[in-house]
Amino acid sequence: MENNILPDGWEWTTFGAVIEKMSNGTTATQTKEQDGVPVSRIETISQGKIDLGRIGYIQNASPDLINKYKLQKGDLLFSNINSDIHLGKTALFELEGITLLHGMNLLLLRPNADTITPRFLHYLCNHYRSLGRFIAVAQHAVNQSSINQTKLKQITIPLPPIPEQERIVSRIEELFSDLEAGVAALERVRAGLKRYKASVLKAACEGKLVDQELNNEPANLLLRRIDSQRRAQWEEQSREVETKKKPKYQEPQQIDNPKLYKLPTGWTWVTLDEIGQEGRPIIYGIIKPGPHIPDGVPYVRVTEMKDGFIDVSLLRKTSVERVRKFSRATLKAGDLLISKDGTIGRVAVVPPELEGGNITQHVMRAPIHSFVNRNYIILAVQSPYCQGWLTGETRGVALQGVNVEDFRRLPIPLPPLSEQKQIVAEVERRLSVVGEVESAVDGGLVRAARLRQSVLKSAFEGRLL
Repeated sequence: MENNILPDGWEWTTFGAVIEKMSNGTTATQTKEQDGVPVSRIETISQGKIDLGRIGYIQNASPDLINKYKLQKGDLLFSNINSDIHLGKTALFELEGITLLHGMNLLLLRPNADTITPRFLHYLCNHYRSLGRFIAVAQHAVNQSSINQTKLKQITIPLPPIPEQERIVSRIEELFSDLEAGVAALERVRAGLKRYKASVLKAACEGKLVDQELNNEPANLLLRRIDSQRRAQWEEQSREVETKKKPKYQEPQQIDNPKLYKLPTGWTWVTLDEIGQEGRPIIYGIIKPGPHIPDGVPYVRVTEMKDGFIDVSLLRKTSVERVRKFSRATLKAGDLLISKDGTIGRVAVVPPELEGGNITQHVMRAPIHSFVNRNYIILAVQSPYCQGWLTGETRGVALQGVNVEDFRRLPIPLPPLSEQKQIVAEVERRLSVVGEVESAVDGGLVRAARLRQSVLKSAFEGRLL
């Protein structure tokens, strides 16, 4: 607070002075099976409220355990062990008729009812978290930080009288209600834009966006030219091999899906493998990149891929030795990258400055043949059909993903080359407006978040009423 001056009737105090009980949760074994007594987990409060869809269960919990750790109305759960971005989050327990135990990795803050109201404390914690007060006193490790109870109790806080706390909370919630209505409207706009974009891509890949021209070279002849050139390249490369046993030509994966939708005249279904480059297979990259090496080799992760581009400002680098084991996944400008694990189906193109770089094991490199319009293939992979196909091929439990062989079989609706260019131009024309509106929506959401913090700042400086 500016100059540490408080309004009349307010006083400075500490967390320790207004908390009746501060304690750790039970370490009893939890299960996700819905059998037993519900118990909070660290993710239960990840959205700033109690989420009963993200809790655990303790089987055969004793009455003593239940009595010791059962949450009371007005209790706050405080994230005291977490990554920096989540450290200090709180959620207020106000549920009636529900038994929920206080679990591990969350602190219980039970306010002193004669000194501070639960909601006032909850919003104060939100404010202090945004100011970085909790991070400032936390102990930091590699992937997480923690706040011990002693340091938390010593943090000073402004404290108005109870009646004023109640009026402040009422005003905060009134303003937040208006903000949330605005945010909900922006989210509806964003959802509508997403649906419109999907409909444009669907129409583009069904031949409904531009007119077909009968004199265009059919896509099946284009595919034959690609196959002929790939075989010629293989013949040339195999002649240079000095061993007696020549490598066998690797036939690309063929279409094997009987449920493909009907394409316009001149179009054909192909696999991603059939329109690839000879000698540069579809492949994933470095399994364990290791620590960041400032003068090392850059590599692309899924997080750096968005809307067909790579955010090079976020790239990390690894050692030449680690990259050498995965030299087959070395990048060239124009290569297509597709995320294969976690967030599946993101697409990006390798820019010239990443020539010679690499990718992680969660990213697929799919070089596209020069006879095909690369930008059209990006649109096709982003289309609802291809995204749905990839979802259907997803495997795994802890980390879901699509394997290499399935990516080779990915069905692509291929139009004649001239039509590919027309489709790309028409999609870009229609979606250019979408991009502008999305930027405006994102800006509105950022402003809403700042307004929330402004409201809290005014509240705890005594300027809101």
